[in-house]
Amino acid sequence: MPEAVWFADPPPLRGPRVAVIGAGLAGCATAAHLCRAGFGVSLIDSAAEIAGATSGNRAGLVNPRLTGEPNLDRYYRAAADYFFPYFADLCARAPVPPEYAFDGVDGSKQQDAHTGGWLAPRSFCRAQLSLCSDLHYRLNTTITSIRAVDRGWQLLTQDGALFETDAVVLTQGYRTAPLQIDTHYLRPHAGQVTLVDSAALPRPLARPFSRQRHYGISLPDGVTLCGAVNRRAEAGPPQAQADLQNLAALAAYLGADSPPDSAILGARTGTRATTPDHLPVVGGVPDEDFFASAYAMLHHGKRHRQWPPARYLPGLYILNGLGSHGILGSPFLAHLLVNLMRGNVKQDTRDAIHLLHPARFILRQLRRKPADRKS
Repeated sequence: MPEAVWFADPPPLRGPRVAVIGAGLAGCATAAHLCRAGFGVSLIDSAAEIAGATSGNRAGLVNPRLTGEPNLDRYYRAAADYFFPYFADLCARAPVPPEYAFDGVDGSKQQDAHTGGWLAPRSFCRAQLSLCSDLHYRLNTTITSIRAVDRGWQLLTQDGALFETDAVVLTQGYRTAPLQIDTHYLRPHAGQVTLVDSAALPRPLARPFSRQRHYGISLPDGVTLCGAVNRRAEAGPPQAQADLQNLAALAAYLGADSPPDSAILGARTGTRATTPDHLPVVGGVPDEDFFASAYAMLHHGKRHRQWPPARYLPGLYILNGLGSHGILGSPFLAHLLVNLMRGNVKQDTRDAIHLLHPARFILRQLRRKPADRKS
């Protein structure tokens, strides 16, 4: 059987109701694509508003960059090729279009076919959801456990309420442990952005920049957003030292001395989910017990053996690990996922489905000798 057997598609979803856990960029794009496909969606988040956590920064880069790493560049190209037509259609149809300016990004090797810029994430989320006809919000709601039942999944909230749905999509970042779903490959990555008074800068930013892991965006209201000091950890309160580092990076780009500390208007921290290979995950949640049993001998090689197709936890999906590229990547990933849920995967996206498959981390372990596998 071909190697694609490890990535066999899950059965198409039969029921019409889907719960999306997480109302950030990933969750809102997923909800919008599900609504467009005719599903009824419950959008759930512990915050009081959509994009209330890490996706709530004032602005973010839309940077269709090239890295020189083949798999990353394949993903970025596919994501950008989907994003820009999708975004143009959204701006034409949404009652209130998103706040954005696509004038390019300085200091980054961008794809020739696309011009990036900046976009306000929350306004992007709102614009997408404004086109949904069958959408129910469950904000200020934390899901503490999920359980498979005869007709789908049962979700328990922090106040003891129960409700059932045909399918669940996990988009809430790395915090999946309370749900007892193994996503060990998701890693927290904390970042801090700083808001600066543009009038205190020696000169305004002509357009956004991205250089040496720092970036800056000049907003229309006289504020410049710069960032992002980050580390592999969960985010805590804003740190003054991180503000100074962001301010110094902004000044270095402008070729000037750092503005006074009084130029700092505020700061914001957030935790993004990343993966070991820096690619997101999208697809059905694998049945790990089945993988461990059916592919236990995978380390001997795949020739001369008939391997069974992959199995999944029925009706459970994940779209996660977007890192710092949620704006550009979330619509494309939602497009892939909804087609997968409908049993309508396009052949030209099959390569991306395999590249971003949640089971890839399990398979990497199973290809090792048992003594070399990580627990």
